[in-house]
Amino acid sequence: SLGVASIPGDGLLPACVPAVVSTYITALAEFGTRTLAEVTAPALRFAREGFAVSVGLAEALDAISGRFLREWPVSAGTS
Repeated sequence: SLGVASIPGDGLLPACVPAVVSTYITALAEFGTRTLAEVTAPALRFAREGFAVSVGLAEALDAISGRFLREWPVSAGTS
């Protein structure tokens, strides 16, 4: 219905299978030994505070930054 013939190599569509987050939360609730807050805390910290990247990754991101700024301007505003 989106007019996409195959899953693209980047962007929101290939980010995850739609129900995967719910599945992980259910598995954690039934079989886990930690709370959702404990499990997600490191990811939230990285999202808030940032993290170090290699020179190669920094160069690759810089090379494609123009495309990301054009295609996802709202995300660019959060940096």
